[in-house]
This record gives sequence, C-alpha cells and structure tokens, in this order.
Amino acid sequence: MTAIFPVTLLILSLYYGGLLTEFYAKITHFGIYDVRDDRKGQDAARTPEWIDRISRSKDIVIVGTVSKGWFVSAFDDLDRFLQEHDRNLKSVKIYLLDPFGETWRARIQHGFETYRNFWRDVWQILDNLSKTLRHASVKLYFYDSEPLSCVVARGMIYLGLYLPRTDRREVPELTISVSSYLGDKIYNESMKRLEQSAPPITSNALTHYTTIMSKHINSSADEFWDDPEIHCDFCKETANLPTTFSRLFPEFGERVVHSTEHFHLVPTISQITPEHALLISNKHVTASAQLDSQALQEAGIFNDNWAKKLDAQGKTAFVFEHGLPFESTSYGGCGICHCHIHVLSTSIPSEALPGELEAFLRTKEYKPKRQDIEKWEEIAKFKQHPYISVRVGRNQPVVVFIFEPNQRVESQLMRQFAASSTEQQRDTWDWRAPKEEEELTKEARNLREAMTKIQEMVT
Repeated sequence: MTAIFPVTLLILSLYYGGLLTEFYAKITHFGIYDVRDDRKGQDAARTPEWIDRISRSKDIVIVGTVSKGWFVSAFDDLDRFLQEHDRNLKSVKIYLLDPFGETWRARIQHGFETYRNFWRDVWQILDNLSKTLRHASVKLYFYDSEPLSCVVARGMIYLGLYLPRTDRREVPELTISVSSYLGDKIYNESMKRLEQSAPPITSNALTHYTTIMSKHINSSADEFWDDPEIHCDFCKETANLPTTFSRLFPEFGERVVHSTEHFHLVPTISQITPEHALLISNKHVTASAQLDSQALQEAGIFNDNWAKKLDAQGKTAFVFEHGLPFESTSYGGCGICHCHIHVLSTSIPSEALPGELEAFLRTKEYKPKRQDIEKWEEIAKFKQHPYISVRVGRNQPVVVFIFEPNQRVESQLMRQFAASSTEQQRDTWDWRAPKEEEELTKEARNLREAMTKIQEMVT
C-alpha cells in the first residue's frame, strides 16, 4: 500500500498537467522541482535557460529521439558552450535514436513523419553531430529501443515524459534529483536500458551515415529502406554501424575472426555448438548461388577445410544455408537476407542426417524437391529458387532441398533442426528471443571463447 499511494499521485499529477505535483513533492520528499507545463525545450528563446541548466556540470547526458532542439535550434549555442567548457568537462554523452533503425522505420510507416521531413531532419542533425564530435569530451551513441527524452546535469534530471509512456502533449516537464526515488525508478532503469543497447558511434561511422544519406536525396521511402546499407545487419556491421549484434553486446567490439577476398567469418548469436560460425559473403546477395564462380570455389574449399579440422577432433562437420532468389519478406526463414553459410558440428551420422532433415521438413508440412550435387560450386544452378543446402562430414555430396516459388519457410527452421540433436541447446536456438542481462553477459563470454575456437579452425 505504501508504494501504491505515491505512484497514484504521480500519475494523477502528470495527467492533470502538474496540478498535484507540488503537493506530491511536499509529502514524499522525492525531489520534484520546477514543474512546467509548456515543455518548450526547442523554443529558441529558452536556449539560455537550457545552457544554464547544463553549466557548471562535469557530466552531461542528452537523450532524445531526434533532439532538434539541441542539434538544430540551439546548436550554435551548444557548440559555443562546448568550446568554452571542453577542458573542464569529464563527459558529454549523447544518446539518439538510430536513423536507420526499426523505430524510425515504424514511425515513418505509421504516418508520424513523412520520408522527406525525416530525410531533412536526419541530414541536418548528422551534419551538426559531426561537428560536435570534434570536442574531446563528447561521446555519441545510437540506440533503437523505446525512446526517452531527458537532459542530466548537476545532479538533476530535466525530464519530459513521453514515448513510450504517453503521447499526451500537455504532460509537464519535471525537474528531479538524480538521487531521488523517482530518479532511481525512471532515470536509472531507462539509462541502464540505453547503455545496454546503444553502441558508440565514431566520426568515421557518422561520415558513412551522411554518405548513405547523400545517395538518397531524391529517393522515395521505399528506395531508402530497401538499400542494404540501411536495412541489412551484415552490411551495416561491415561499416561499423549499429546492428542487432552491437545492440545486444555494445562493448564487444569486432567479432570478425577471419577474412578472405569473398567472405568473412564470425561467431553467431545463440550458438548451437561451441564452434558455430557464419561464413558471410562480402558482397550483398541473398544466397551463395548468386555468387560468381571464384567465390563459390572459395566457399567449397573453406567447407572442405572445416570438415577436415573437425574430423581431426573426432567431430562431424555440418554446413547449411538457407538461400533465397531475392529479398522478400514473403519467403520468411532468413533472419537476415544476406548470404551466410552456417558452419558447425553435429552428432547425427553423416549418412543419416539428410534423411532425418527430410523427415523433419515433412513434420513441418514442407515437401521440397531433393537434389544431390557433388560440389558446393554447383549450387549456382539454383539461384532462381528458394532452397536449403546441407553438407555433412567429409567426402559427402551437397544435398539441396528446393522449395516452391514464394513458399514461406518458418523462421530459423534449420536452427531448430540443428539444435534438436543437441540436448543442452534444444531451447536456445532462437537468436531473436529476448535475453536477460545475466544471459547476455554469459553469451558474450561464450562468444569470446568461440572466437578462439574458430580461429584455431582456420589456422
């Protein structure tokens, strides 16, 4: 009951635009100050007030969706402030929504912003952020989770409560102390979530963002979002832009273990076996069948070597790919529509696995055509088809299961099959499944160990 009462008062105070907030602050001592109902942080006339709020603070945090107030309306004032105080500032951390992320895509698709307005806003903000990063104290992070807008300085939180908590424009702006109960509950939890899902953005990455944006001056929203440099996690990872991986493990850093002319090798999220890795094409295509003969030959040689290494360890190699003729959500199956070949091991005997996979597909009500080929290079003949290709052990043919055109395949189907023979991994094949902080910490440790194992496999 003791917790319900103050929380109820807080909700009511927010709902009625601050009418009860003063009373609420007096009886709870939670440190709420200066309740304003205008929230005009982007009003240029109030810029001196905001500059005063962050002055005399060694640590400043700015969090927002686009934050046009700081990086458009008040940018010159902020830049002057940073020039004058840079030596005395310990850190200025800026957290903004990733302009290429899913949250932005959802906002535009649901009519909150037109693409043209989005393009102008992001272009201007990226340009000004590049100038801001020249200051030694400034660190930039992009996140793609639920947005929160606030500024933190001098032990105070200047908080405008809105998305995802409410869309009410009349919600008041609250100034609260960081050490208050309200600060712990709202600020600490929200900032922790941000820090755990916001990879750092370097000057080079910011330049790459602007380069991509410049390509789309005259694009439509569809053309913009269909660009693999914008939607493809593997293409973005190569360019050091935020991805699903970097948001799950923002401090992990580089995960590429091995690179060649046509491919690079990385440990995968939600590994099924300790050496489970992805052989990813450097070129953006949706299946290895679309690669040229040299790249296919390289993939075949890699698979041969992988099988030999595992054979020497008393293990059976298992290689598989879900290939698509082109990018389309109608196919499903591939979490990322960029050519990537799974390389791992299996406990299923090599001569039995194709038959077990065929039986597994039937339980899922799929009836693909099966065709055996001698070498991985021959997979090029299936570039017009959705397929699943597998190779098991050494000196075995490549088995290709060819699906009907436009047939939707269950997401992560091959992960399910591969995990079904591994008892300890039976319920952990889904890399999209939400994970708690402890689980992510453990997985990050496992991934680092996997990088060592994979490095041994390719040397």
